[in-house]
Formats: sequence, C-alpha cells, structure tokens
Amino acid sequence: MGGSRRCLIFSLRLRLFAPLRESACSGLLMTENEIATQIVDAACRVHTTLGPGLFESVYETVMAHELTRRGLQVARQQPIAVVWENVHMEAGFRADLIVEDKVIVEIKSIEASASLREAVPL
Repeated sequence: MGGSRRCLIFSLRLRLFAPLRESACSGLLMTENEIATQIVDAACRVHTTLGPGLFESVYETVMAHELTRRGLQVARQQPIAVVWENVHMEAGFRADLIVEDKVIVEIKSIEASASLREAVPL
C-alpha cells in the first residue's frame, strides 16, 4: 500500500438567496436541488471515466466542460468577497466552480483513502 494515490471528492455548498435562472438548454427555471443533481451526476461520470490520481485542476476543467455541455452556466475560479466588521474584502475566497449563480462546487483531490480496515481500530 505504499503508492501515492489520489481520490476525487466533491463538496457542494449552496449559496442562499440566489434568484432562479433559466437554464440555457431548456429555458426552464432550475432549483438548487435540480442543479445539484446535475453536478453530482456529472461528478460521478467524470470520476468513473478519469479515475483517481489527477490534480484538482484537471477535474475542475473536465467538470466545467461537462456541466457546460449539459447546458448549465459555469464560472471558474471566481473570487467571493468576505465582509468582516463592515469591511468588504475582495479576495476572501475563490470558488472552484459556481454553477448557475446558485451552487458553489469545491473540488478536492486527496492522496489516498483509508480502507475500512485501516480506519476502524479492532
């Protein structure tokens, strides 16, 4: 078990109070849950096809392409401002992907995943 292996993990965070947008492909309004369903489906497809071991930037690029292909609006590496004690800080956070101006997708690639045997002491 000595080799370095990366495993893809997707973390979804909803951005609250975003207005409903029309989907480019269907012209219908999409909810956060409908968008998240497309994101999770795309993530499973990307990970199944590419497998583990790649850098986050590769998964980000392919995910953005896959979501755009599905007709969703995707912004990459967008800064999100942070307000602290009435001070507006422009470079507070940089989102990997923002989908339909509603869902923030953070992509993480880890070195290795512990097996159940290794994770649970006997």
